[in-house]
Amino acid sequence: MITRRSLIRRIAGFLPALAASLCAGRDGHAATFSATDRRCATCDFWRGKRKLSADGKRIIVPDDERGFCTNGQSPLSGKVAFPGQVYPDGHKTWRQITSFGN
Repeated sequence: MITRRSLIRRIAGFLPALAASLCAGRDGHAATFSATDRRCATCDFWRGKRKLSADGKRIIVPDDERGFCTNGQSPLSGKVAFPGQVYPDGHKTWRQITSFGN
């Protein structure tokens, strides 16, 4: 017979392993976007952590990264923007992409 106390002990025994698995490798995960995508992560107006891949074809953004939009014409201007968001009308290709290989 499972009592309330024994059930709590069983659940408590799994919590450290569950927490470790949920947090494992969080720092190593990243989202990637094609350098030709017209998304916030590839835009010069987006202010968030990102880097250009060695081949210049992808933008690498840490998981859960957010940045601010500095495009005065965008509805996201001055607001938090996710790297995958799209506002193609005001997109300006990130300078590091356009200067890659020059």
